[in-house]
Amino acid sequence: MGKLTIFALCLIGLFVGAAIAATVVQYYYPSTVTVVPAVLEVTLDGVPLLNGTAMDWEECVQGGIETWGVLSVKNIGESTVTVSVTTDLVEGVTVEWTADGSTLATDDIVTGDLTITINPTVEVGIIPFSMWITAANGT
Repeated sequence: MGKLTIFALCLIGLFVGAAIAATVVQYYYPSTVTVVPAVLEVTLDGVPLLNGTAMDWEECVQGGIETWGVLSVKNIGESTVTVSVTTDLVEGVTVEWTADGSTLATDDIVTGDLTITINPTVEVGIIPFSMWITAANGT
């Protein structure tokens, strides 16, 4: 083959490659998503607990386990949630909820005992602490 023929084939290859590359099409879709919060309805022994309600466990003895009541949580949101109870208690004091870690679909209700355990070595006195009921979206 001559140099002219090779040059012509190279040009044809460039034009064919450019034509193939020019056939790529992209479609653009501007999008949005609305994120909705988890929404719970919480009751203690049937009494509604609003967010921020102060709770007084009253007197508990060293080395004791006290059941404070029945804590019920209803998922009134639009997505499945996993519910749990967490605290910032001092070492030697724990709060447990027997329904901790339950997964709730919309309108599901879970009920469990809410108890506090005081280690015998915990100092006598008032122990302030916070408790949260957490709803994590997803399963």
